[in-house]
Formats: sequence, C-alpha cells, structure tokens
Amino acid sequence: MLKQTFHIISSKLHFVLYSLIIASTTVVSLVYQIPFFSLLLAVIVISLFYMVSKPKVWLLTVYVSMVAFVISNGVKFSVIDLFFAIFYFGGLVAWFIWFYLVKRNVLFKSWLDFLLLLFLGLTLVFNSIIATDHGTSLVNWLKEWSFCLMLLYYFPLREYFRSKRDIDLLIYAICLMVLIFFAFNVYTYSSFIKQSEYAYQIYGVRNGEVFIAIGVIIGITKYAYSKHFRGNTFYGAISVIATTAVIMGYNRGLWLVIIVVVLMIIALVQYKERIKLIVHFSINALLIFIVLQVYMGNVGELIGKILLNRFLSSAKGTKDISLSMRVYETNVVLKMVEEEWVSGYGYGTLYSYWNPYSKYAVRYTFIHNGYLSLIMKNGVFIALIFYSILLFFYSKSIYNVYRVRTNIYSKELTEYVLIPFGVMTVLLVSSITAGQFYSREGGLAFSLCFALISIADNGTLMLNTKTITNNDISS
Repeated sequence: MLKQTFHIISSKLHFVLYSLIIASTTVVSLVYQIPFFSLLLAVIVISLFYMVSKPKVWLLTVYVSMVAFVISNGVKFSVIDLFFAIFYFGGLVAWFIWFYLVKRNVLFKSWLDFLLLLFLGLTLVFNSIIATDHGTSLVNWLKEWSFCLMLLYYFPLREYFRSKRDIDLLIYAICLMVLIFFAFNVYTYSSFIKQSEYAYQIYGVRNGEVFIAIGVIIGITKYAYSKHFRGNTFYGAISVIATTAVIMGYNRGLWLVIIVVVLMIIALVQYKERIKLIVHFSINALLIFIVLQVYMGNVGELIGKILLNRFLSSAKGTKDISLSMRVYETNVVLKMVEEEWVSGYGYGTLYSYWNPYSKYAVRYTFIHNGYLSLIMKNGVFIALIFYSILLFFYSKSIYNVYRVRTNIYSKELTEYVLIPFGVMTVLLVSSITAGQFYSREGGLAFSLCFALISIADNGTLMLNTKTITNNDISS
C-alpha cells in the first residue's frame, strides 16, 4: 500500500516537474537573455525522455502548456512560437518514429486514420506549392498549416487514454486549463472596466474560448454523474466558472450553440441526472443575479446591460455591424472560391475587402466561416476529405450515444460518450462563425474528440470500465 501511494505521488510530481521545467526555461531565457537554443535543447532532451518513458505525462503537459501558447498569440512569428512549434511538433515526430517505426505498432486501425493522414499529406505536398505560387511566404504558410498538424495528437491520445481513469486524468488537465484561462480573462476584463468610461469601450475577452467551451460541457456532464460531494463541488464549480468565462467573451454564436448543446445533454441524461442539472442551473442563475444586483451594484448593472444588448443584437440580422461584416467577408471569399475552386489559394494567403464602416480596406488570413475557409485554402476535393472525416467521426459519436441509450453500452459510460458528442457539436456548429479548424487550440480540441469517439466506438472504453492500477499515469 505504501509503495502504491509513493508511486501515485511520484507520478504526479513528474507531471508538475515537467511543466515547471518548460515554463521556467521560457521565463529564464527571456528575462536573463540566456541563449534560447541552448535551453531549448535541454527541454527537447527532457521531452524525449518523458515521451518514451511517461507518455501520459508528456500528453497532459501538451494540453496544459496550450494555455501559454494561446495567451502568447501574436501577429508575427516570435521566439515563443518557435519554442512551442519544436515542443509540439518535434514531440509528435519523435513519438511517431518511436511508436510505429521502432516498436512497430499498427498505425491504421480504421480507414478514418488513413483519411486523416491523406489529408495532411496532400496539404503538405500540394498546398505549400499553391500558397507560394499565390505570393504567400513559406513561413506564413507553415504557421497556419501547423495548426492542422495538431490533429495528429489523436493517435497518441487514442493509444494511452483508453480507460475511464485515463480519461479522467485528461479531464483534470482540461479543467486546470479552464481555471488558468478564467483567471487571466477576469484580470483582462476587469482592466477593461477600470479603463472604460462608456459601456461600448468594454470588449469581450476570448482567450482559450475553445477549451473554456469544452469546460462547460465537461463540467455539466461530470456534475450530472458525480456521486460524491467532492466531485459535485469540483465539477459544479468548473461548469459555473467556464460558463462565466464564455459569457465574458461576448461571442453570441458560441452562447447560442452552448445553450442548445446543454439542452441536448439535459434531454439525453437519465431522469435523476436531469433533475439534478435543472436544480443546479436554477440555483446558480439565482446566485449570479444576486451577485450582479446586490454585491456589484452599478458595475453589475452595467455588465448585465452589456450582455443583454449583445445577446438581443443578434435579432438585428445584417443591420448588426459585426454580422454585416461577416456578409462582406463571405462574399469576397466566395468569389475567390469561384476563381480557384480546384486548387484553392493555400494556407496563409491574404484576402482583402473594403470595410464600409471604418472606410478602409482590411487584409486577413483568417476566415470566420471555417467550412468556407477549408475550400478557399485547399480546394473542393481536399476539403471534401476533411468534411468526410468530420462527418464520420460525428456520426460515430451519435451512434455511441445511441448505444448508451439502448443499453448496448453500460450506463456507466454515459458521461464518457456525451462529453465528446457535446464538444464535437459545439466545435462543428461554432466553426460556421469562428473557424475553429485554424485557431491555435482548435486542432488539439478536435484531436481530443476524435480520440474519445474512437475509443468508445471500438469498444476499448467498454472493456476498461474498472479502475486500473496506479501505473496509469506513467504507463
């Protein structure tokens, strides 16, 4: 018993130590101007050790470190970007070589695996040529294409997180991400309020909104099925914190899709869990109202008016400035698709249109409609490959829900089936207006969904419902 306890503590310390090494290396190199690449080499060596000996520690650190990568988002390619590029993609390359070439494990476990690698292979070979032909620099192309490579984390996630306990470890890491994003966003949002004289000067804060949205789905679903006070308290708090963070983002599209997905989850859970969620929402809505009206006074009233006006402005249609700008953007992109519908324009390609409100031309690489963006950047045929991947994974998630509802799978697996279904729904619908495929955290979010759906679909999760040994982190 003492030996097992020591092993658990040791494994958790490994995760903390590994995370601290990466964080401190970045800080030390920037503050003391120590040659960055010498420190980077040390991190790479340590990463290779953990990747081989403790792959779960490596993967959990990949997710938690995404917080720093998202917050450090800049227009130009920076040293921080280079560090994370080597950490994320160098680790992936090394793992693929180790796991599939050295250890000779099976790579293709379904035809969807082949389609995913085919999509990435075709974009690597042809898209770079097309992008440079349209005047895009190789660095700009690589910066955007690299976000697609995050989808490859689906493979190691599928191999190492195959039990309920494994998935809970991953959920804890995502909850930690939500808490850090929330703290940072609250600080930023409060600074906006202090510096603003008028309501229109207060902007939404959207750092990490993809994983914050995932936190909402995780918090609600896990809360519904938690049987102990500690679990109820923790996941209840996560659901409230993540929901608050989503509201602070002022993203109306994300608000609407999360509301719809939450209603779907309430409809799909069993009767007892449904009542539990309704009571949870009712109590928290009352508490939020009391906090805004009683404790925050005028500031709370101001925030309430801003949120209400933001939500009601969706009913204005194209009279709303932001929605009308999406229309202008879409029209320009559609014309580009008509001109190069076979090959596309490549990743990192700039497009421009006249902004009738600010009275100047704007130039962007990011397209809010993710599905249209896939065609514009890749052409119709390669885009169809990725559409097929999304369609079939989502179909599998729906079938997994059906299996639980019809008792083909144990009811104990309901939460582990509903989470990827709910998250995938949020990602797919929000991609219409937010282009999740090319956000910094989007690829890692989709790889998470693909892995969880695949694990449940092939029965691996069903065979691993019992609590596994205390070697789960380090295996």
